[in-house]
Amino acid sequence: MPKTRNWHWYLEKCTEYESHLHALKAELYTGHTKFQSIGIVEGLTFGKTLILDGDTQFSLPP
Repeated sequence: MPKTRNWHWYLEKCTEYESHLHALKAELYTGHTKFQSIGIVEGLTFGKTLILDGDTQFSLPP
């Protein structure tokens, strides 16, 4: 069995040379407003996380 199991992954590019990969339990919400894209996901390490325009804004520990 692969180490990644069947998780969904969220890749956050921080700089040209660094990215962070987060394993997700669930994608709770995705949508768009007139001004930005919005995502709320639940990760294994950081819990519920708000993502605006592809950038992590805030997380609540599980």
